[in-house]
Amino acid sequence: MNDSSKSPEITALIGAGISVVLWLVTVVIGSYWARSFLISIISLPLTTAAVFNLLAWWRARLVRLENEEAADYARFESEYDRADLIEGNKADLKLAANARDALDRYFIPGFSLLFGLALSALSIRYLSSYDSTIASSINRDSLGITGVALLMSLSCLLAGSYFGGVSSVDGQRWLRPAAGWLRFAAVLYFLSATILLIDSLHSGRWEGRSATAVAYLISLFGIEIVLAVLVEFYRPRGAKGGERPLFESRILGVLTDPGGIAANIAYALDYQFGFKVSESWFYRFAERTLIPYALLGLIAFYMLDCFVVVRTSDVALRERFGKPITRTVLQPGLYLKLPRPFEYIRRFPVKEINKVMVGFKDDSTIDSTHATVNPNGSHDFHNRVILWNEAHYESETSFLVASSVPADGNLIIDGDRGSSLGSAIAPVNLLAATIPVYYRIDENRLLDYAYNYDQPREVIERVAHRELVRYLASVDFFDIIGAGRLASKFELERRIRAAVSQCDPPIGVSIEFVGLMGVHPSVEVAENFQNVVAAEEQKSSTIIQANNYRATMLNMSRAERDRLTLEAEGYSIRKKRVSSGEAALFQQQLSSYQVAPGVYRLRRFLEILEKGTADLQQYIMASDSKRIYVVDLQEKLRPDLLEDLDLNLGNEN
Repeated sequence: MNDSSKSPEITALIGAGISVVLWLVTVVIGSYWARSFLISIISLPLTTAAVFNLLAWWRARLVRLENEEAADYARFESEYDRADLIEGNKADLKLAANARDALDRYFIPGFSLLFGLALSALSIRYLSSYDSTIASSINRDSLGITGVALLMSLSCLLAGSYFGGVSSVDGQRWLRPAAGWLRFAAVLYFLSATILLIDSLHSGRWEGRSATAVAYLISLFGIEIVLAVLVEFYRPRGAKGGERPLFESRILGVLTDPGGIAANIAYALDYQFGFKVSESWFYRFAERTLIPYALLGLIAFYMLDCFVVVRTSDVALRERFGKPITRTVLQPGLYLKLPRPFEYIRRFPVKEINKVMVGFKDDSTIDSTHATVNPNGSHDFHNRVILWNEAHYESETSFLVASSVPADGNLIIDGDRGSSLGSAIAPVNLLAATIPVYYRIDENRLLDYAYNYDQPREVIERVAHRELVRYLASVDFFDIIGAGRLASKFELERRIRAAVSQCDPPIGVSIEFVGLMGVHPSVEVAENFQNVVAAEEQKSSTIIQANNYRATMLNMSRAERDRLTLEAEGYSIRKKRVSSGEAALFQQQLSSYQVAPGVYRLRRFLEILEKGTADLQQYIMASDSKRIYVVDLQEKLRPDLLEDLDLNLGNEN
C-alpha cells in the first residue's frame, strides 16, 4: 500500500461511523424498547470500538503526513544541491515525526490509563443501577427482541470480521482493537437474545446474572488496559514498539479471534517438534473435521430442548409460535416438543402460593440493627421492633384515610370565620399500610391466567391497590390503627377477593389471604403524630384530674353545708328546749318559795355550797372550841407508796 494513501483514515472513519450507528440502535433497543439491562450494557463495547477507530484514524493521519513530508524532503534533496533550500522542509519533517512520536509515547499511554479506569467505573455503575424487581415486571415482546438481537449480533459480527481482516493489511494494524470490541458486541447480542428468550419462557432471572457477569468482564478488560500501561513503563522499546496499540486487550483477542488461537497453536507445534506439524495430514484432518464436529455438538445441544420436564408443583400449556395448540393442560411429567422457537411449553406453579405487595416495597437487605442476634451469629428479623418514625421497608406508600370531624363541625384554623380566605383542615390523615396479598393460580382457569393478561401479577396488585384506597377513604384513622384493625382486615380481604373475581376478562386466580402486616402514620409525619397523641393524652389526663377535683370539692362543700345546717338546727332546738325547761323550773321554784321561803333559801344555799366546793377539800370545825388547829395543806403521798414503805421497814426489823 502507498504510504501516502488515505485508505487507513477512510476505513477508520467508516468503522467509527458504523460503531456510532450500532451504539444508537443499542441505546434505543436496550433503554426504550426491550428495557433490558443486558442489552444496554452492550453500548460500552460499541462506544469503545468507536473511540478506538477514531484513535486509529488520528494515528493514520499523522503517519500519512509524516510519510508525505518525508517524500517531499527526498524529492527536494534529489532536485536541489543547496542544503539551505530544504532547511525549512527538514523542520517540517521533524515536527510531523515529533507529533506522531508524542502520540505514541505520551498521549496513548495517558489516554489508555484514563480510558481503562473509566471503562471499569462505567461497568460497575451499570451494575449498581440494575433493579431486579423492575426488570421482572417489564412486559416484553420476547420473540421480536430476540430477532432484532440476532440481527444486531450478525451486523456486529460482519463489521468486526471485516475490520479484523483489514487490520492485517500493512498500515492498518490499529484497526484490530476496534474489530475485537465489535466481535465482542456480537457475542453479547447473541447472549442477550438467548437469555431473554429463556427468561420469557421459564420466568427465570438469568438476565440479571448474565448482566452481572458481563459487567465484571468489561471491568476486567479495563483493568487489563491499566495494567498494560503500567507494564509499558518498564518494557524496553524495540524498533517496532508502536506497531501494537497499547490499549489492545489480549484477553479480548483470545475470546473473539479463535483463528489467532489456532495459528498460535500451529506455530507452537511447529516450534516444539522442529518441523511443519501444521502441514501434516493429521493436523489438516483435525482442522477439516473440527468445525463439523463442533456444529454437530451444537445441533445435539439444541435438540435437547425437545425434552421438557413439568415439575410436580406445576402444570403447563403447549404453544406454537406464541399461540396455544390445545386447551388441554399438561400435568407433571416428561414431554416431547419441537425445539424453540417453534414450540414452547409454558409452566405455571399452580400449587405454589404467590404474593403481591401493596403499599410497600420489600428490601431483601433489611437493616440488621433492628434484628435480634441469634447465638450462632445470624439475625432474627421476626422479633424486630421498629418505631413509627423509622422506615419499615425500602419504600412505603402514604394513603389518605378519613378522620373524624369535630363535634362542633368547626374546621377553620386560620382567618376569620366569616371570611372566605380562611384555611380549613381536610378531614383526612396520611397512613402507611403494609398489605401482602397471597393468591394461587386456578388450574381450572389456567387459560384465563395465561392469555387474558400480559402481566396478571401486576393486574392483581393494581386491583388490590384500588380497593385499599377505596376502603381507607371510608374508615376512621384511629379505628383502623386501633380496636377495629382485625375487622378492617376481614373487610379488606372480602373486597379484594370480590374485586379480583369480578375482573373482566377473568384473571384466573383465587385470593387465599390478605394480610394487614402494619398500619401506622407515615414516617414523615410520625414524630408530629406522636406529639399530637401525647398532647391528646395530656389533655385527657388534665380533664380527668379536673373532674376528680371538681367531684371532691363538690362533695366536701356539700358535707360542710350539711354539717353547718345540722349544727344550726341543733343549736336552735337546744336553745328552745333549754329556755322552756328554765321557764318551767322557775315556775316550780317560785311555787316552792311561796310555800316555804326559809326552807327554800336554805336548800338553795346548800346546793350552791355543794356545787361550788365539789372539787375542794372541806374541813368541819366547831365554832365554840378554843383549840388551835394546824392544817397542813401540802400534797400527801400516795397511800399505796406508804404501804410499801411500811412493808420494807417491817422486813428490816
